[in-house]
Amino acid sequence: MLTQQRHEIILKLLKEKGSITVTEVRDLLDTSESTVRRDITALDKEGKLEKVFGGAVEAGQKVTAHEYTVAQKNELNCDAKRKIAEYAASLIEPDDFVFLDAGTTTAHMIDFIRATSAVFVTNAVAHAQRLASRGFKVILVGGELKSSTEAVVGNQAIRTIQEYHFTKGFFGTNGVTRRSGCTTPDVNEAVIKKTAMEQCRQCYVLCDASKFNSISSVTFADFEKPIFIHDRNNELLAIANEMAGQFSWQYDETFDKYYLPLEILNTFKSSDEYHKTLHTYGAHVFSAKATGYRTLYVNLRIEWVYVGRVCLDEIGTPIRKRDYELLEFFADNIALAMQQGMLLVSDVSNVLSILFKEMIDGKSYTKNQLAKPFSYYKWHIDDMFQCITIFCRKSDNAIHTATNLTHRLANMFPNSCVFRNEYQIILVLNLTQENMATDRFFAYIGEFLRLGNLKAGVSMQGHDFVNFRYYYRQTQIAHEVGLSEDLQEPIYYFENYAFHYFFRQASQVLLPEMLCAPQLLKLIEYDKKHDTEFTYTLQRYLINERNIKITASELHIHRSTMNYRISRLKELLEIDLENSENRLYLLNSFYMLDFKELYQS
Repeated sequence: MLTQQRHEIILKLLKEKGSITVTEVRDLLDTSESTVRRDITALDKEGKLEKVFGGAVEAGQKVTAHEYTVAQKNELNCDAKRKIAEYAASLIEPDDFVFLDAGTTTAHMIDFIRATSAVFVTNAVAHAQRLASRGFKVILVGGELKSSTEAVVGNQAIRTIQEYHFTKGFFGTNGVTRRSGCTTPDVNEAVIKKTAMEQCRQCYVLCDASKFNSISSVTFADFEKPIFIHDRNNELLAIANEMAGQFSWQYDETFDKYYLPLEILNTFKSSDEYHKTLHTYGAHVFSAKATGYRTLYVNLRIEWVYVGRVCLDEIGTPIRKRDYELLEFFADNIALAMQQGMLLVSDVSNVLSILFKEMIDGKSYTKNQLAKPFSYYKWHIDDMFQCITIFCRKSDNAIHTATNLTHRLANMFPNSCVFRNEYQIILVLNLTQENMATDRFFAYIGEFLRLGNLKAGVSMQGHDFVNFRYYYRQTQIAHEVGLSEDLQEPIYYFENYAFHYFFRQASQVLLPEMLCAPQLLKLIEYDKKHDTEFTYTLQRYLINERNIKITASELHIHRSTMNYRISRLKELLEIDLENSENRLYLLNSFYMLDFKELYQS
């Protein structure tokens, strides 16, 4: 199907429904999602629709110049307005100098303001009366009174507002769209709003859902610069006012998510400047080397843990001083919202998973540093835990399986931490908080792993979280060694392979026979030359902790014969078998030779 034909179908469907999703267009056109997204992007640039995440909405809303009276507005969306107003009022602090715009939503704020020492300037007569009756210091702007909205407008009002410098301003709006910004039907009120905004350090537009995708005659506030939020994994969380010249986010069809473009990410990885940005606090500017334009950014942190970033791209207009303060304020509120969300959900996005990922990558934390974030989840720094790593195949099917398993484990162990790390699922099983027998868990997970043809490595139990990365490393070692020895097993426990790992590491430096006791190597050669069995006798004797009766029984020989062999062994070895270190060296030499036969034959 030709591009033009697809565009016509998309626009026709949008006209019929008012909104569309990428999925339904894909199914209708029998094409790929990437093709649909390219079509929507092209139509958005032409102004024929508005692109939103997952689809598009109509762009051709009817522009209206009609304005309801205050009495009429008071009857609309009252509950939503009061909730918005209550939150907005909570932002006012005792020393603030506040501009309070005319409007019904801003009027609701007055009931909730608690900062009694704040000073207010308003262009609404009714607002001034109510503020004064509550004991607030209030300044009423002079000028022409507009009867329908009860707002003061005109040149005199503008000149008065320009004399002030507000810490915060709260504004009403009749409509909000990404392309047209905040709009109002009256040009005189628009000028008042715009003038006041220019005099405010921080501006807030109070808007309930009914105002979205609605356009009035005059714009008083634009979304001037592209602003976006991404998490620590460079996944796009939100974006506003995409503009020409800005890079396009890379879409991942598997997860239906947007990520930082690979070419930009690779540039960042090789940039010392970028790595330094990860450790900054407050608003800073990142150079234009990677993207072609500067970016103002603030790192999002919960406590001191980096969880993402809010960015303002310098496209269209230059970055201003007040943008620094606004972005910092915006970032603080986003981080607070993220923290509240993370504390409610035990999944891959919580603070604990971030901490554990950072420790896996080599970052160190003290007990005191871990104690506070642990307390959010009712963990204690001395809780007993165990690390389990599940290894998934690099295929789409495995990814879906991993997602399913991650959610299952999170539901099964609500007091533990489950998260994805590339193609691994990591479960930090808090044995103290879960208060359950581990055999129940391993029985469940073992069956699931068999069905999915997956493997898992299990660390030893411990309570020193500061050394978590070593427990994680144990799971990797258990998986690596276990695969080479027991391919059919779904679960590999480090404690079962620690001894083997010890010999593996030793043999990487020297050949196994060079690590063995030389007396044992001579004994082996003696047996070969004389067709005797002194080597095997010695091995069983040492394993049985020098118990002659048990060893003789195993070898099916008389006790006197056993005593004779021990006597000859002492002569041949020329080593004191009563010495525990000598016995340990000989026994480990046997294990080393067995290791060579098993892995290097």
